[in-house]
Amino acid sequence: MRKGYYVRKVKDGLWAVFGAHRIKPVDEHYNKDQIKAWKESDEAKSVHDDLYKPSNPNDELSNTNLTLIIKHVFTEKEITLENAIWVQAVLEAIFDVDHLSTKIDNDVIDIWKDAIGKKEVISIVKRIVKRVVFLFFFLFFCHITKYYFCLG
Repeated sequence: MRKGYYVRKVKDGLWAVFGAHRIKPVDEHYNKDQIKAWKESDEAKSVHDDLYKPSNPNDELSNTNLTLIIKHVFTEKEITLENAIWVQAVLEAIFDVDHLSTKIDNDVIDIWKDAIGKKEVISIVKRIVKRVVFLFFFLFFCHITKYYFCLG
């Protein structure tokens, strides 16, 4: 993968999805203070939060803004879980207040990919636990109900 090319496409996708009216693009010549101010701005925080929301607020089933950016970066054939996580890692690096550079290198992307991967595992485990707990209570309820009606 030509990472520089795809990082540019992620940035282009971010501006295409949200538009310059929502968030001003980062100037490649910003110094660290300007980058930090941009990342800490209300506009940047709002756009970062909106990455994970449906693109159409009136349709919960619409693609998230993140998904639209992924589709902007990769063709249908190129979209894989690995590539989706890579795009998410680049976006997180763009908004990361601890990363004060306009350049996004492999080290920063790898740190975010690891963090995203761990969040995904935790999320999956939580969903499994919720389902097991639900199933337990459902079976317990069925058992109690069956027992109650048998005595009836």
